[in-house]
Amino acid sequence: MKDRKDRQIIRRAFETCLSGLGEDPCLARRVLNIAHGKEEKNMKKNRPGRHSPGFIAAVLVLALVFATTALALTRPAVLRWLTGDAPVSPQLEATAQKIIGESTADGITVRMTGMVFDGKKLAFTYELENQQPELPVLVAADPTLSIDGKEVQMLYCTADPYTPQMVPSPHLDVLPVKRNPVMGGCEAYVSDGADGMAACEMTFVVYKPENRFAVVLQPDSMQANAATFTGDARAEAEDSLNTLKSFRNAVFATEADLADEQWLADRYTVIDGSGMLYELPENSHLIEASRIKVSFSFDASAAFACEIAHTDDVALADATLHVEQLRLSSLETHLDLWLIPQENSKKAALAIADRYGAYTLNDEQGNAVQYSEMDQMAEVRPYVTQIDGRWVCRYLSQMPGLLRFPESVSFNAGGAELIRFDLAIDE
Repeated sequence: MKDRKDRQIIRRAFETCLSGLGEDPCLARRVLNIAHGKEEKNMKKNRPGRHSPGFIAAVLVLALVFATTALALTRPAVLRWLTGDAPVSPQLEATAQKIIGESTADGITVRMTGMVFDGKKLAFTYELENQQPELPVLVAADPTLSIDGKEVQMLYCTADPYTPQMVPSPHLDVLPVKRNPVMGGCEAYVSDGADGMAACEMTFVVYKPENRFAVVLQPDSMQANAATFTGDARAEAEDSLNTLKSFRNAVFATEADLADEQWLADRYTVIDGSGMLYELPENSHLIEASRIKVSFSFDASAAFACEIAHTDDVALADATLHVEQLRLSSLETHLDLWLIPQENSKKAALAIADRYGAYTLNDEQGNAVQYSEMDQMAEVRPYVTQIDGRWVCRYLSQMPGLLRFPESVSFNAGGAELIRFDLAIDE
């Protein structure tokens, strides 16, 4: 989902610029973060016991399966969508809301399931169910969401118009896979002032192929080589392949077919093995079958975030540290902090930027804070700019939300702690 989400955010920023509406600073920061992104990996350790290694491994696997299953059954859908199986903070768990909203048209049901709101950013989940699973469709959400009668542009949606969601979904994943209904989620920024019960409405568009779907499996894909795998990998590949084979309005094709003008004249809608539209110059042979409007509401007063702004400046040996804003929530971490050099010049600001370099946010134990998307980078480098006539070294970043809210966080750069903030969070 991460790569797909990044592409949508970059596309949103590009379209906003072209529209003449001007730069969206939230989108701009997300694009900068994506450009500098890097992956982090977690390591797990096993602890030996008195039993044989094989016995211990079996017990651990069973325990993991039962624990994961129990978690999946009890954790709200919106939390599973945001963090997967990772532990979440009490603040995030407390602000997760169950929302009610359902609508059906043309055999497709849209069902809203859950939501989290931090006062500025909204994340919610839905289910798409096809009452005729042997005849899959593509579903896309309208990129605008109505909140209390005001249109809001969505930052991200699984069922994006450029990458509609197939229902049932043949995507390859660890078994068991929920193929119908399928889950999706959306994120949006809400204008300031939302409070109390907020009424929302959004539209989903159902598309059917003009002729039929043509499934093109990449030669190196697991589905195309299912027989060469063993164990879980083979079961997962075969499950995905069998789902594709069950579609009555689909045929299998090859990349050679895509170069055949006669074959293309039959106006197939080409998809890959995950049900995503194939990247072709012309692959829009879809018919809009119906539009499904679904209404729901959420309690905006249940929002939670820690916001620190306009604190006293801190005098450093070679600069003044100014905190414009630090906002921490379960959905987003926003930081705007300046290092103002003693000499008001671009050269001095560049020297400060080079000296202090990338920053990290650390918890009360000195460890880097944990973000909800662990493949996001944990540090951002500053840039030099002029603000109100002053040259500054500016740290401006917008990161994912926190998995856990520490008692305090510190801003660290240049190998030292520059300032610490007491969050005073009661869990």
